[in-house]
Amino acid sequence: MDSTNNMDNSELNSSESAAELKKATENLSSQEIRTGKSLSFWKGASIGMLIGATMLTVALWQRPAAQTGIELPPELLRASATHGTNNFAVATGLVSDDAEGVFFLDFLTGELTCWVYYPRIQQFNAKFTTNVAAALPAAGQNPQYLLVTGTMTGVVGAANARPGGCLVYVVEPTSGTFVAYVVPWNRAVEKQQAPQAGALVLAGGGQVSSRGAAIRDNK
Repeated sequence: MDSTNNMDNSELNSSESAAELKKATENLSSQEIRTGKSLSFWKGASIGMLIGATMLTVALWQRPAAQTGIELPPELLRASATHGTNNFAVATGLVSDDAEGVFFLDFLTGELTCWVYYPRIQQFNAKFTTNVAAALPAAGQNPQYLLVTGTMTGVVGAANARPGGCLVYVVEPTSGTFVAYVVPWNRAVEKQQAPQAGALVLAGGGQVSSRGAAIRDNK
């Protein structure tokens, strides 16, 4: 009888142990599932944040400068430029509010030419010329020049025919002298988008160095 009871108790304990083991296994499986879901969530969230940051960077990079608040000063938008080589020089300057001129100086011939661009018809439609050799005779057989432009405001003249918006300066460094020219611009003709042509007008000049006297004294 005691032996039978012991067997029954042993079987009961075994059943209880098996039930506890099954429950522990189920709890562990449930915890693994929850952990796996949590890891999947954070992995997906990290990838989503990375994609969002990349799209934002691309959008900001492709945004035009006007939308980012970057504005260039007017003086930079209307800046003049100049460049030269051993026997040629080029400079730009505003002739009117809508038209820009480009000046070419050939050192070998002394020819100074200005072409003016008409933006509305998108072509060069005005040409003005002169020769600086007559105004700078001390340049000699192998002349060297400097060419720059400057803005001219408050111009006095007729309503339509008056000098353009810039002066072009030619410097002869050997003698230390310079001359300045203006473009005889006709605004009425410009409004009609018609061609213009003529001679650059000598505005003045002077001696900027004592080199000329020094050269004459050494001869």
